[in-house]
Amino acid sequence: MDKYPSMAERRIDLVQLFTRRDALTIPEIEVELNTHRFAVVAALSHGWFERRSTGRNARYGLSARGREKAAELTSERPLDEDAPGPSA
Repeated sequence: MDKYPSMAERRIDLVQLFTRRDALTIPEIEVELNTHRFAVVAALSHGWFERRSTGRNARYGLSARGREKAAELTSERPLDEDAPGPSA
């Protein structure tokens, strides 16, 4: 059921999700990424993410390092999309 072959790919998708939506709970992340709760918790333990609130429905978002990674990913993406194709 889990579509992610590695934790790194899951974390990258999580960074991209947080660039679109500011802060989410673990159940919301599960639904958005279509992955397991324990995998979400493991991914959130990385330094790119931070807990924004406390309690049962705590919200998570990008840390300063995560925002740097998001900026890095968005700066790489347009270069790939704008790359010239083969000339006809």
